Amino acid sequence: MALGPEKLSLLITEAYKDAHQKSVLAMKERMSDLAQSLGMPASLGEGFKQILHIFLKKLIGVYRDVRAVTDIH
Repeated sequence: MALGPEKLSLLITEAYKDAHQKSVLAMKERMSDLAQSLGMPASLGEGFKQILHIFLKKLIGVYRDVRAVTDIH
């Protein structure tokens, strides 16, 4: 079955959106689990979740920078 470029582009875009939505849901669940493991209530406000998300992204960035500088694999 041959697909035209428009149809293929649409299918790829739909797959990308679906994957992004699933990854966002998974991250929210992980953040909730992390908050609970730290003794925080499961019903944290969205503000705290956003702050935690930003912190984790920055932490990952620092880890990558250190790893690149020290050549640790």
